[in-house]
Amino acid sequence: MKIKVAGAGAGKTTSLAEEVYYSYQNNSKNIYCLSYTNASVETIEERLRKKFDGEIPERIIVSTIHKFLYQELIKPYNFFLYQIDYDRIVNIKFDNLKYRNSKIKQLKDNKILHVEEIPQVARYILLDKSLDRKKTKLIREKLKELICSYIGIIYVDECQDIDKHVKEILTEFSQLDIKVTLIGDPKQDISGLNVFSGLLNDIDSIENRIEYINLNYRCPKEHIEFFNQFVPDEQKQFSPIEKSGELSFVFQDEVTEINKFIKEFELVYIYQKRGIFETQQNKKFENTFTELIQILRNKKVKETEIIMCSSKIAAYFIYSVNNGKAINKTIQSIFRYGSIDSKEYKTLESAIIMDVKSIDNGSEKNSILVNSIHNVKGLEEENCLFIITNAMMPYLLREKVNLKMNSILYVGLSRSLSNLCLFFHEETVERYGRDIINNLMKDYATV
Repeated sequence: MKIKVAGAGAGKTTSLAEEVYYSYQNNSKNIYCLSYTNASVETIEERLRKKFDGEIPERIIVSTIHKFLYQELIKPYNFFLYQIDYDRIVNIKFDNLKYRNSKIKQLKDNKILHVEEIPQVARYILLDKSLDRKKTKLIREKLKELICSYIGIIYVDECQDIDKHVKEILTEFSQLDIKVTLIGDPKQDISGLNVFSGLLNDIDSIENRIEYINLNYRCPKEHIEFFNQFVPDEQKQFSPIEKSGELSFVFQDEVTEINKFIKEFELVYIYQKRGIFETQQNKKFENTFTELIQILRNKKVKETEIIMCSSKIAAYFIYSVNNGKAINKTIQSIFRYGSIDSKEYKTLESAIIMDVKSIDNGSEKNSILVNSIHNVKGLEEENCLFIITNAMMPYLLREKVNLKMNSILYVGLSRSLSNLCLFFHEETVERYGRDIINNLMKDYATV
């Protein structure tokens, strides 16, 4: 198993396409390129099309990790091992986690698989259950031989998001002499799973080869120098092009017109809602959300992922337009020109306008809509505003160390292509004082 640790802006997708292109010339079996989001899958496909003159060869399969596990393991082989066939997959939310397991069982009894269960069910295709009979184990060994006959290489991007079941599956693939390359950034493990970080430390149990890619083509050197304070030595980054930019900070009480001020930035984000700052997951954008569901269905996006994708894209669209970004540029930042037809474009545009107006006419007149850090992960813009609250401040001052919170901090500090401004919330200024904040920033701020 080969592991590549690549931080924000490292050019890992371009590098991945190069490696896949080379592997294709020297391998006769299928090559799988996997990631966790449809957006990431589309980016990989775009890079591969450029390498292969517009058309990706059939032996190269680009997919989300969940689709791969279902299509390549569960769907063809689960019945042979456990005499269970699933008719469909759902991604329903559980209002009461107390009854989650009973609901999951009820779904399974009706041949319905919940998307969250895919990794665990797929694990048992390759690895024993404690109560497996001898016959089942023999069948499994035969199935492994079959799987190895057509799967040659597996690349997995965004590996900071893997859970323990996916880790065990990929480790087993590696032990079956399938070439596995994992690409990820433990610094962006904002869910706090820590599985990928654990894998980096698991040198003794599996033959890992770890490569650290410390380049950062995205961020200015001033930003990199600042966030390197919060990064392990072996993962510290540098700009190979010595790109320059601005790093500034401002106190909330210095800004007289906050709405006007934040419109100067393409991305404005906060860890959690605080005071007048609301995050988009607390809003409902029904018109845009509904139109996106139909568009994504037309684009053959997997049904289990449509709701989540539509929700995140709708939130991003409404936030961007509400803060002054042109509608056409906003839509094209997700749907490239020509990827949706003119009718879809017009109905989506109308839906966005309606939802933006509903915010303007809403009851929360004093609230300001911003992104959450979870929703800006993977995004980049020229000008970014990171709102610092009491929840974030102890990690910025390095008074506390927590892998999840440090990952959130790193993501927040590594979105900007040019100008990054830290906006210190009024409650944070009151609690910590200007002197501490000025002292924190004095050696790094450029303006």
